[in-house]
Amino acid sequence: MNLNDEPLFPLLIPTNKQQSEYSGFIQVLGKQYPIEIKLSNGNSMNSETTTTLYIEDLEFNCTKELYDILLPHVQVIKNRFIQCKNIQQFFFELKDILDRITINTGTSTLTTSNKIITLPFDTFSLISNEIDEIGWNKVINIDKSLSSFEIMLLDIKEREFIVEFNIPIGYPTQFPFVKCDLPINSTELITKLRSINNSTNDNSFFNNSNNNNLEKKFNSNNNTVSISNILKKLQIMIDNEYQEFFNFMEEIDSESWVLEPINPRRSSIFRRIAIGNGCSICFEVNPNQPRIAPYKVDFIGPSSKTQPLHQLWNKKYSAQQWFERSPPIDNFQKMLELSFPLKSMDNTLIEEIIIQCSICYTHHLPQQNLQQETNNNNNNNNNNNNNNNNNNNNKLDNENNIKLMTSLPNVTCNNLKCSKQFHYHCISEWLFSLPTTVISSSSINGPCPYCSSKMTIEKMLNK
Repeated sequence: MNLNDEPLFPLLIPTNKQQSEYSGFIQVLGKQYPIEIKLSNGNSMNSETTTTLYIEDLEFNCTKELYDILLPHVQVIKNRFIQCKNIQQFFFELKDILDRITINTGTSTLTTSNKIITLPFDTFSLISNEIDEIGWNKVINIDKSLSSFEIMLLDIKEREFIVEFNIPIGYPTQFPFVKCDLPINSTELITKLRSINNSTNDNSFFNNSNNNNLEKKFNSNNNTVSISNILKKLQIMIDNEYQEFFNFMEEIDSESWVLEPINPRRSSIFRRIAIGNGCSICFEVNPNQPRIAPYKVDFIGPSSKTQPLHQLWNKKYSAQQWFERSPPIDNFQKMLELSFPLKSMDNTLIEEIIIQCSICYTHHLPQQNLQQETNNNNNNNNNNNNNNNNNNNNKLDNENNIKLMTSLPNVTCNNLKCSKQFHYHCISEWLFSLPTTVISSSSINGPCPYCSSKMTIEKMLNK
């Protein structure tokens, strides 16, 4: 069952006990469409107004209008479905694809002050020719002006990466905006793409073998760029620079119970995993050296349980007892002298591991609350940065806020007889509502809502 408060498709309901068949409506481009989804091969809806998309074990019955909308994205839907472990994960991926379709359809051309920016004819023709040689089968989204489009890359393990392009009027002498789901921010990515030597070309990526003319045209002028060379550089980064990082994170995700992030992106270096006894470990992985001991390690749970874990981790970290050749989960268990709850051990479900908040009685904080809290904090951080030149303190505060602003319960009452857990948002709002709460520059002090024991939580900058 999806842990989010609001269902992804509120008008889509299961029609059998196994929850392998669903029927209802989904909204695409502002319109509701009737659909049927089945996980097993069955009789399709054969009528003049319906069309069936078969994706291995998935049967997707829909109207002809919706069929025409989804048809260009069938390969993406298939790749996402193959990676999903259950129907709920597939719904999450399907929602993401539909949102992308809506965004790209609604913003099909670049605009400035409501004026449509049309690429010059030569640039338009150049982009069209480049995509011809790259292969239109790799394009998953594109607008009519060719000023923005998305191309899919696959790594050596068939993991998909979507590359987003926004083409400026000055292309090819002006570098395009490029975005890809890699563990590097957009500015650093473009800087890196500019700096990679143009000689690192690999023609094996492309379908067509007759792309030498286009490459010669751009290689003859160091001030010009090409979509094909950018894609080749990205392919090298994916397959060579970050492949070990992707493998490392996949090992963690496949073996342990990852609490956060939900459905992590390829670029995410952060994980929070369950380690048992109501505790979890948060850590960040160095994407350039993923096999070394993670940095920024922290523990969430009752302090009586997490403090010994902190001490044990620091002791063994200093003694260099993390072995880079060992699987990551084995390393964590040896460092902490614990046996983690693992997916392979039994039929434990993640719902049984996650403890719900004792104030709002949900597992995951509603996203609108979390987003509002984060936005308020970011706005206040910006104001503080303008008025305060102490960058080290700001950096520390930002790191603490990242830890505090997770969507799962992450504050625990230290009374062992109580040990109730709360979302930071919920418990801070509760304490702020009490006249007896003591607020300092760095902390909030007040009674636990259940046992009245004193609780001290870190104060975020915007509070």
